Amino acid sequence: MDGYAVWGSASLISSSGSIRFGEGVKCGDLVARTSSGSINLGDSDAETVNLSSSSGSLRLGELRVSGDISLKTTSGGINSDDITAENVIMQSSSGSIRIGDVSAGGRIDITTTSGSQNTGYVKSGGIYAISSSSGSLRYGGLSGAGSVNSTSASFTCGSLDVKGGVSLTSSSGNQRLELSPSQNFEIKIRSSSGNISASDDIVLYYADRQGKSAFGTVGDGSGGELDIRSTSGSIIIG
Repeated sequence: MDGYAVWGSASLISSSGSIRFGEGVKCGDLVARTSSGSINLGDSDAETVNLSSSSGSLRLGELRVSGDISLKTTSGGINSDDITAENVIMQSSSGSIRIGDVSAGGRIDITTTSGSQNTGYVKSGGIYAISSSSGSLRYGGLSGAGSVNSTSASFTCGSLDVKGGVSLTSSSGNQRLELSPSQNFEIKIRSSSGNISASDDIVLYYADRQGKSAFGTVGDGSGGELDIRSTSGSIIIG
């Protein structure tokens, strides 16, 4: 469709071929699935959005959804502008995820098996769960409670806002974090093979002579806990 589509609820299924909207969609529940082909949407306003492609990418504009968003690809990437929804699920088995800011009142799940993640500021009113088996994780910011797990990848966060419990785990790769100002939480750090370093305004106490285990307090420590673990890789906090 070349123009802007205004519908009630819609279900679009293609066995072999792409689904393309030139300008965008406004509707109730939107379901679009392709077995072999991509899905291209402009700016979309809907109650729920469920998009999946077995072989092809998802290329989206700005998504404004009152309910849940589910974006899944087996072989292909996910590219989108800003996303606003109640709950967000994004999964790519083979392909990268590149999105703008993500805001959800509830849960945010972002998973890549083989591919990088490059996002803007991600804010969850519930819990976020971010994971990558093979591919770097680069986030402009993270806000809320949740976890980040990377198996063979580095993790970079430009602005980490800790609310409740936050767990950051890396098997192989460095972690570089910048903390948002004026926060209050406890911090625990463990690195099996890699250095631990922090800026001068973060006071760390080391539990071993090798400098592989550290703890400390940011502010008065009342806002939650940040737990950082690395098997092979350095941990750098600014």
